[in-house]
Parts: sequence; C-alpha cells; structure tokens
Amino acid sequence: MADVTISGLPTIVATGNTIIPVSLGGTTYQTPASSVVDTLGSRTDGLIIPRGTTAQRPSSPSVGTIRFNTTFNSFECWTGSYWSGSFLDIDFLLVAGGGGGGGSNNSAGGGGGGAGGMITGSISLTPGTYQITVGSGGAGGNGQYSNGNKGNNSIFHTYEVEGGGYGAAELAVSPYCQVGGNGGSGGGGHRCDAPSGAGGAGVAGQGNNGGAGYSPTIESGGGGGKGAVGQTGSNNKGGNGGIGQSSSIRTGTGIFYAGGGGAGAYFSGSTQGFGGQGGGANGGARSETGSNATANTGGGGGGSGGFALQGGNGGSGIIVIRYQGNTRATGGTITSYTLNNILYTVHSYTSIGNFSFAFL
Repeated sequence: MADVTISGLPTIVATGNTIIPVSLGGTTYQTPASSVVDTLGSRTDGLIIPRGTTAQRPSSPSVGTIRFNTTFNSFECWTGSYWSGSFLDIDFLLVAGGGGGGGSNNSAGGGGGGAGGMITGSISLTPGTYQITVGSGGAGGNGQYSNGNKGNNSIFHTYEVEGGGYGAAELAVSPYCQVGGNGGSGGGGHRCDAPSGAGGAGVAGQGNNGGAGYSPTIESGGGGGKGAVGQTGSNNKGGNGGIGQSSSIRTGTGIFYAGGGGAGAYFSGSTQGFGGQGGGANGGARSETGSNATANTGGGGGGSGGFALQGGNGGSGIIVIRYQGNTRATGGTITSYTLNNILYTVHSYTSIGNFSFAFL
C-alpha cells in the first residue's frame, strides 16, 4: 500500500479494511488498496466526528460543516446562514398588555396606566409545539373613584411578562391618596392632600415605576415605560408616561413598544400628560376622557381629565419570534426580511396561538 500525503487533514492509519483515527493534528494518511468510501461503507460500528456545546461552535464554519452538538445531543450542519439540526435558534420579543388609565371624580384627573412588561432574548428550542398567550390591555377606570385595570400577562415557553399596572383614581375620602398599581411598569399615582399617592412599582428587567401625584395642585402621575419611569405630576401639569424601548426583531427596523400612559389634567389651563413613545396614550385634557393606547404595543392608557370621566384603555401586547433562513415552523403571521445579507423569517402573534416545528 502506498502512502498519500494530504495537507490540513487528520492522520488515519489504514490496515486492510480497518481505518483508525490517530490524531487531529497530523497530515499523513495510509489508505487501503480499495477506496476509503467503499471501506467505510462496509463498516458496521461508526465514525466519530467533532463534537461540542452550542457555545463551542466554530466561529467561521464552511458550508456543509457537520458536528455533534452536546448541548442538545444531536447532529447539526452549517447551511451557510444557520445551524440546521434537531433544534431551532430563535430571537424573541414579549410584550404584555398595558394598564388602563385612571378614572376621575369631579375635581381631579386620573393617573396614567403603566406599560406592559417587555423582554427580548435569544434561545435554542427543541422540536415541538409551544403555546403563545398574548396579554390584552386593561380597561380604563369607569369614571368617579375608579382605578384603571391591570393589563394581562404574555407567555411563551418558560418566559412570562407582567401586565402594566393601573392608573390611580382619587379615593372617595380624605386624604384622597391613591397609589398606582404594580405591574410590568407601574401605573401613575393620584394626587391627594398629603402626602401624594406614589406611583406603582415596575418589575425589574421588564419596566419601570410609575410617577407620583402632586399635592399642591390636583395633578396625577404618568405611567412607567420600559425605558423610563413615569413623570411625577407637577404644578398645572399631569405627568408624562415613561418612554418605551425599541426592538428591530419584527421588521429589521427599530419599533418602540411599552410606553407609559400620560396623566389627565384637571384645572383650567392645566396640561395633560403625554404618552411615552411606544404606544402610550395621552391623558385627557380638562373635561376629556383619557385616550386609548395603541394596540399590540403594550402601551399604558391615558388618565381621564376630571369630571367623572373614563380613563383610556391599555394597549394589547405582542409576541414575535424570528430565526435565520426560510420558513421552518408554523404559527402566527409569517413574514420575512433581509438584513445584512441574512434572510430572517418572522412569526408574529397578537392573540393566543402556537409555535411549532419538527426535526429538519
């Protein structure tokens, strides 16, 4: 048998019809008289290929590279744009429903609703069906002494984000203080004689606290947003809602979600709070109802502008899942876009549904 030298390949010693890997750093092969393909085809044991965790994948693989992924105990192949195997690498966006804005009595405006909780992340999924639950927005407070309603949670896989906290209305008895509701982001607190009603608490990593009411005048706080706390009410000004946060997962271009709702105004000449960027609704001006937040953003509803009027509804949430390459799963509204020469497939959900894929 003749020796054959091949650069850059592991050393294999062949004896008859037996081929045994010796090292991964050598360059010399000894081949049997018959072809290697024929010899391998006659074997009944197996061939050991490179193996390692997901984190140990090669940084610049060639198309067709195969390996055994020890994280999932399965084979995978680099297609040129993603690793194909018995799992799916995804990016995700979860936004819960926003809280409703506070109602009002005849002498005060309502607090702004808190934005729904928002998170993004990247994980690898094994084949199967994953239930999707998208939270609806909370209803606005129904007039006098009526808080808004908390938004509903959104759920995917092992992740859950909390609905936005309600915007506060005035209590019927002195000192009239009312604290904003807790949630993904907290709702705005109501004014009172002393001390002011505090804003509701947000969930760490999902949102921020709501703003407090302002005691000297009858102005309430704005709802918290994913990107900032709600603004405290001030002299003749309802608090603005906190700004949301941008995500490009859905379209490849940044879109803001989870903005807090603005507080309503009461005094003549007072200014209502404005909703935070990301679907947060404006509070009502004097003698106006609070505005409704934008659907599928998780924005908080606007507080009402006095005189026993209705607070605005919180915006419903959204769940978005994307992965590289052509469609490999079912569920939701499926779209695609190309960014930096990479094709992404996107599954968007605005209600209950499922995300499913099989071994590819």
